[in-house]
Amino acid sequence: MLSFFGAVCVVRLSLSEVEVTTRKAALGAGFPLGLAEEAGACAAWLAAAGFPFAELMAAALLTDSPERPHVIRKGDVVELAGEGVCSALRILPSACDLVIASASARRPITLVACVDVPALAVAQAALASAGSAVPLAVEIGGVLSAVTRGENSPLLFGSIATIAALRSKLVSIRMMDESNPQPQHGPDAFGLERARVLALEQGVVADDHDWERVSRLAARTLVPATVQSREHGAGAGLIDSD
Repeated sequence: MLSFFGAVCVVRLSLSEVEVTTRKAALGAGFPLGLAEEAGACAAWLAAAGFPFAELMAAALLTDSPERPHVIRKGDVVELAGEGVCSALRILPSACDLVIASASARRPITLVACVDVPALAVAQAALASAGSAVPLAVEIGGVLSAVTRGENSPLLFGSIATIAALRSKLVSIRMMDESNPQPQHGPDAFGLERARVLALEQGVVADDHDWERVSRLAARTLVPATVQSREHGAGAGLIDSD
C-alpha cells in the first residue's frame, strides 16, 4: 500500500512480503538459493528492528561483487581479503558460521573483512546467534556496533541511522566470552523488541523508490504468462488450487 509522508512516497509491507520479495530479488541478482534465503531473512530482521531495510538491501544487491576473497590466518584472526570490497550478502553467513563453529571447537577466532554494507553484519550476527545461542560481537570500523545475545534482542552501540549509513568498512565478528566481557549497559533505547511487535502487528514502511529497486530484481524470476510457460509449470495451473 502506497502512502505519503511529507514529500516522500512510502510503501507499507508485511515482514513476510519483505522476506519473500528480497529472496526473489537475490535470485534475480544471481545469488544461489541458499544465500538468497539468507538475504530474505536478513531483510526481515532489519525491517523488524527499524533499519531502512529497502535502502540497505538495494545497496547490497545492486553493488554485489562475486569476488572470492583470499583467506589469511594470523593466529586467532582470520582475514578475508581481496582486491576490492567484499559482498556482505555473500560472505557474512559463512563468516558467522565459522566464528560459531570455532567457538564450539573451543578455538575461537575473530573474522575480519571489508564489506560493502556493514549494517548487514549486525542482522546476520543476530540471526546466527539466535540459531546457535552463541553471543557474538560485531565491530564496524574498529568500533563496537552490536553485541548479540542468543534469542534476545542485541545491544546496539550507536544509532540505527549511523550504522545504516556506513559503507565499505572493515567488519570484525567474534564470540563474546569471559575474556571479552559483555558491556553491562548499552544504548539499547531503540526498543528492538517493541519494534518487532509493532512490525508484526502493523507491518513496516519502506521508501517506495528503494523498494522498487528491490522489486525490479525480484521480477527477473518471473516468466511471461503464455500457454507455453504454463505447460512447463509456470503459474497456478488450470485452477488456482493446482
